[in-house]
Amino acid sequence: MNEHKIPVIIDCDPGIDDSFAIYFALNSSMLDVISIVSVAGNVPLSMTTSNACNLLGLVNSNVPVFAGSDGPLIGDAIEAKYAHGVNGLGGYVFKKEYTNNLQQGNGIEHMARILKSSEQPITIFAIGPLTNIAKLVLAYPDLVGKIDQVVVMGGGVIKGNYSSSAEFNIVADPLAAKVVFDAGLTCKIVPLDTTEYCYFDKEFLQALNQSSSLKAKTLYDIVNAKHNIESKEEDSKFYFHDMVTVMAVTNPQLFEFTPLHVDVELDGKITKGQTVFDQRSFNRQEPNSLLVTTKLREEIVAVASEVLTNE
Repeated sequence: MNEHKIPVIIDCDPGIDDSFAIYFALNSSMLDVISIVSVAGNVPLSMTTSNACNLLGLVNSNVPVFAGSDGPLIGDAIEAKYAHGVNGLGGYVFKKEYTNNLQQGNGIEHMARILKSSEQPITIFAIGPLTNIAKLVLAYPDLVGKIDQVVVMGGGVIKGNYSSSAEFNIVADPLAAKVVFDAGLTCKIVPLDTTEYCYFDKEFLQALNQSSSLKAKTLYDIVNAKHNIESKEEDSKFYFHDMVTVMAVTNPQLFEFTPLHVDVELDGKITKGQTVFDQRSFNRQEPNSLLVTTKLREEIVAVASEVLTNE
C-alpha cells in the first residue's frame, strides 16, 4: 500500500457508471485501489465480474478482482438491465476478454484478510447492492473498527429510480443496507438526489473522446454504445452516480456532510427499499450516517474531466 494515498476497496456491480468510478479511482492521485470486489446487481455476478476484469485488463491495471455475492441476503435478485443494457455496459463489447485480474477465492473473505493485515484503516466504496458489506460485518464484527469509512451510492431523500420510492442499490438488498447502516460504521451516503444534481453533458463526454486517454475514450464508447451520444440534444443529461460517490472522498471540499439517522423499509408494498432519513427538527434518532450533498455541480464536472483525461 502507498502510505501517502487513501487505501480503498471498490465493491461494485459494473455497470456503466461503475466504469466511470473505477477509471476515476485508478487515475486519482489520492487513492490506492487495493482490489475490486464484484456483486450481483445491475447484471448477474458473472457479468459484473467479467466487466470489472475487462475494464482493468484493457488499461493494463494489475488491481485484483474477487467475485462476491450472487444475490441478496434473502429473496430473489433483481437487475437493472433497463438502465445498463443486457451486459451491464450498454451493449459495449471489449475486443478481447481479459481474465488475468480475476483471483480465486471469495470476495468477502478477501476483504476480511485485507482489513486484518492492513496497518491503515480501509475505505470501502460500496457502489452496488450492499450484500458483500453486510456479510462482511456480520461475519467479522471485530473488523468494523478497521474500516475507515464505507461510502455508499444508494438511496434517495425525495424519490427513487427503480420505483417511485426506492433507489436500485438499496432495493436490490434492503436487509443488507439496513445491516450496514446499523453496524456502527462511519457510513457516508451519496443519494440519488446528489448524483442526479451532478449531471454530465455532451460536452463532457466529447472531451473524453477527444483526449489521448484510453480510459476516457473507452468510457465515451461505453456510453455511446447505449445512447448514440451525437444524436442526443445538446442539453441532454447523463448520470454517473458512482463516480460522484468516489469524488466525495477525493474532493470532500466540494460536498457537505450532514449527520442523520437513516433507516430502510423492508416490508412496504410500494415502499420496499426506501431510505428514510430522519430530518425532524426535534426528537431525531441518533445519527448513523452522513448524508452527502453538494451545490457545486460545475466544479465537480470540471474535476471529473481533468482526472479522467489525465494519463
